[in-house]
Amino acid sequence: LTQAERIAAASFLRTACEDPLADPRAPGTVELRWRCGVAHARIGESRAAAEFFRAAAEHAEAAFADQLRTMAVQSLLDAGANEEALALALESFVQSSGEQRTRLCRQIVAMRLERGELKRAEVALGELTRGGSLREGAPERALRAAIALARAPEGEAELAALRAALPDDARGLWQEVPRLQLARALANAGEREAALRQLRLIALWIPTSGGLRRAHAIGTQLLGERRLALALIVNQLRSLDEQERMIMSARLARAFPRVLSARAEPLGLALTRLSVAAETPARITQAEAWLRYGLRHAREALQDLDSTEDPKIRRVRGALYLLWARLLLQAEARPSRPDLPRAGAAVRLSLTDFTRSPPIAVPQDAQYRLDAAFLALSLKDEEPLLPSLLDEVDAACAARLAQNPAQDEVRAELERLRAKRRP
Repeated sequence: LTQAERIAAASFLRTACEDPLADPRAPGTVELRWRCGVAHARIGESRAAAEFFRAAAEHAEAAFADQLRTMAVQSLLDAGANEEALALALESFVQSSGEQRTRLCRQIVAMRLERGELKRAEVALGELTRGGSLREGAPERALRAAIALARAPEGEAELAALRAALPDDARGLWQEVPRLQLARALANAGEREAALRQLRLIALWIPTSGGLRRAHAIGTQLLGERRLALALIVNQLRSLDEQERMIMSARLARAFPRVLSARAEPLGLALTRLSVAAETPARITQAEAWLRYGLRHAREALQDLDSTEDPKIRRVRGALYLLWARLLLQAEARPSRPDLPRAGAAVRLSLTDFTRSPPIAVPQDAQYRLDAAFLALSLKDEEPLLPSLLDEVDAACAARLAQNPAQDEVRAELERLRAKRRP
């Protein structure tokens, strides 16, 4: 599936899961909730995924329930709900067996280590290899070395042992807490570049929301500024593939809910993908999915951010509405569901958002406003367009030209708009 199809699938499955007539004990309902959890995890909605996994586990057969509870624990960790994740992991561990017991135990060791509960972390680690039931592997060696370093934070031998136990290509969820500990130890030892390298690796290995916050704290210690530390993480995330970037954008937004640059990441991704979809009318289903994704993140950002940041979010949302309206007109189509605006309404929403956006800073901002204005004038819509919305576009572009008179393309487009508006 493409990411757009995954977004659509999650929405469809969620609607199906909310059927009040469904029997929660029926095998089909259990499987539906599991699939719904997987679908939400794949688009970065980890908290919702955890709830679906837990609901499915309540009525699943024992082996499948073990797997579902383990997935729920990881989803809670991904969402930054560490206290809840630990409580569920401890409860589930008692009931688990085999591979799921091993995975849960590794999660418990890492969570205990992160909380500084070293004795409990050692006890949990001992559960993994007790009686020779599990041969000690890379995860166990890394966790054991991380516990030793936590007991002797300045120990050179302990630092070297963790370095050896955690090579750069070590992947998997078990490596996050030891790698963060390694990065902090390197930072405290004055090995700045080595510590920054570990932080870049953490960002590439799809960390949890809590892991992102801890990586940012270490980065701030190294770089001296919170802004630079976040930029280090964001730049690494932008090198991921589309699915990984979608997941990490959501986790970044949860990790830093009141930081504009973090909340802007999923919006930027939605705008880029919607721009691509808008070039091909046949992709309207994909465009719907990306519009929903972008509007949801815009709505959540407006709820969480300081009101002074709202205009910057509205500027991106206005561009999303514009691209959506353009695509509908090109395809001569309507939205598949009534919760998305038709072309005329989308243009008005776009222009309204632009009127509450910051002053035009780059030519692209001016072009978006002018494109929305021309699109509005071309529509034969049931609701008349408010002239004041077009007046705002005129005034914003004129103000931009007053400060940057050499922007001939903006000037020409503004003159064309004025000519088209004349009776």
